[in-house]
Amino acid sequence: MKITKHRQKILDTLQQWFSIHKQGPTLEELCQELGMQPRQKATVQKWLQTMRGIDVEWDDHSARSLRLLTSEPEKPSLQLSVTDTLRYLATGVVQWEKLELEKRSQVPEALRIGMSRMYLTSLLQGEQAPENLPQFFDWAETSIASWKPAQEIKYLSPDVSVIEDGVVSDFAREWQVSGNNVVAQVQESVLKDVLEYCRGNQLEDAYRAFRLLNYHETYSSLLRISAMATFTRNQTTTRVIVTVRNLCRYG
Repeated sequence: MKITKHRQKILDTLQQWFSIHKQGPTLEELCQELGMQPRQKATVQKWLQTMRGIDVEWDDHSARSLRLLTSEPEKPSLQLSVTDTLRYLATGVVQWEKLELEKRSQVPEALRIGMSRMYLTSLLQGEQAPENLPQFFDWAETSIASWKPAQEIKYLSPDVSVIEDGVVSDFAREWQVSGNNVVAQVQESVLKDVLEYCRGNQLEDAYRAFRLLNYHETYSSLLRISAMATFTRNQTTTRVIVTVRNLCRYG
């Protein structure tokens, strides 16, 4: 069937409706959602008739029986490499260990980035992750595989951790990223991920706002974008943004 402007608008509107409601809209409600006047019901009804049996279906004697026949297109998810996240965590921990004791409140940039990526990855997968520095170091002494997203890495021993017996582990030293361009590498990767995610979720305005933010706001804005798509009109948004802001502002 030809993709006409009104057909696509109806499909988009119904997909949005069913992401919130279990029952279909009445004709009057559909008019309102389409930004049309109640007197235009006949026009909407005519459009629906051309889509019946192809995109939509309904029972003639039931007001809320309108339903989609086509499944909602799968939206691309924002994927952050778990391997890269572990490398940044390892790099940050090694850098943190080298700091003088009085300077250890200044968390290295690589560790900040790794913790933010770790939290965001967990959020998108419905898993738990450390929300602050004490929680991170508690986790760092346990098996890396206790963070479920890390279980996707093949041949990762269940016995390895980031910190062993109070010192940085051999695993962390092997996985650290050498050089002085860790931040640049992460920024480039994140911008690509955010761009693809925003395009897939029609968040162009959010992406433009993201690009205007300075680096220290990078991960709080990244999670805000994710929250906009996932937790709209939900109190979870506030909790999520606050958590990642805190992760980004150590020191």
